[in-house]
Amino acid sequence: MKKVITLLFSVWLLAHTAFAQAQREVKNVAIFVHEGVELFDFAGPGEVFVAAGRHSSAIGFNVYTVAASTDEITSQTFLKVIPNYSIDDCPPPDVLVLPGGATGIPLRNPKVIEWIQQAHEGTDITLSVCTGAFLLGKAGLLEGLKATTHWSSIDGLRSQYPNTEVLEETKFVDNGRIVTSGGVSSGTEGALHVVRRLAGNETAQQVARYMEYNGWDDRIGLVEKENPLIAMIKEKGFEKAASKMKEHPVFYGELLNLGTDLFEQGETPQALPIFEYLAKKYPVSEPNIFLNKIYKKTGKPIPISEEELLSLFRQGKVEQGISVYKENRKKFPDRFIFSEHSMNLLGYQLMYQKKMETALQVLELNAKEYPDSFNVWDSLAECHMKSGNKDLARKYYKKSLELNPENQNAAKMLESLD
Repeated sequence: MKKVITLLFSVWLLAHTAFAQAQREVKNVAIFVHEGVELFDFAGPGEVFVAAGRHSSAIGFNVYTVAASTDEITSQTFLKVIPNYSIDDCPPPDVLVLPGGATGIPLRNPKVIEWIQQAHEGTDITLSVCTGAFLLGKAGLLEGLKATTHWSSIDGLRSQYPNTEVLEETKFVDNGRIVTSGGVSSGTEGALHVVRRLAGNETAQQVARYMEYNGWDDRIGLVEKENPLIAMIKEKGFEKAASKMKEHPVFYGELLNLGTDLFEQGETPQALPIFEYLAKKYPVSEPNIFLNKIYKKTGKPIPISEEELLSLFRQGKVEQGISVYKENRKKFPDRFIFSEHSMNLLGYQLMYQKKMETALQVLELNAKEYPDSFNVWDSLAECHMKSGNKDLARKYYKKSLELNPENQNAAKMLESLD
């Protein structure tokens, strides 16, 4: 009997993106799917963005599929996909991914083309994969731009959209808000490039390592248009360019990459205000690591590093770790000590290792450092639940729900407890 594989892609994506997104800037990533969509075209970028959400402390990714309707579709003649949303009810995307495959089907649907036009107006970046570039062309979004597509469709894209310069032998082309990538595996590389811009080069490299994209190099593509603010910072310095941020929005990753490049080139004075800005806006480890390096170089005292502190807990030196934290918090009241994301992740690792007492102490410390985060209280409640203390689990689930009435997990757990 022929086996029919039903892929509940929505469940898989949500399970991998829901963890620890609190206190981060979360980007909605809408992956448009349709009958006959090429599997790797949408699964590759989906994997990239989901993994990026696990590796970045600053930027989270809420990944979901969207189609003309929520009816089941088939990819590659065998894979059943149930879209999370239809184009009528999906959350507004910050990143829109348009895969290829049997692209003629959505191209013949005026409602889909209109939705792409409207959705793109609100996106940070719209990424096409393979023949998904034809959807951009049909929507009038490739006029005057450089673009690429699957090698077998280069001539077709050129003939249909003569005002677009179509490039061969190029993995992706970045025009700023429009990024086009070649076919199949090139979509994964285009998505890694988008992650690099949004969350930083280190996160993109970590995702590439996780996916065993060994030796991934962002230079395989063409960046046709750089963020105007980044160019302005290079020319005039961060302080003079900062006033233009509303006019030219800039991504966390773009600033982090620029600051890193300046620091590694020995241009410390130019890098310092970038890291100070990022450290203030994003209480995460990456900008603070560089900030501490700069302060140390100039003889300014610095707190214990996040990794050193977390290492004490991993070694079971809990009391020492708590004591070191208190000393550093007293000495550096306004400085970064550890990120909510990193400490929360450590707490879950300890839970999975059945080290419940240490996990509780770690998560309690996280709640002390980030008392306004619903996520830390939800995690602490879960740990008490697994430890058998239902009273404290109930107390902290209520606390989490008070901070975020939309926390469905806390609501369901309280319902089961009551």
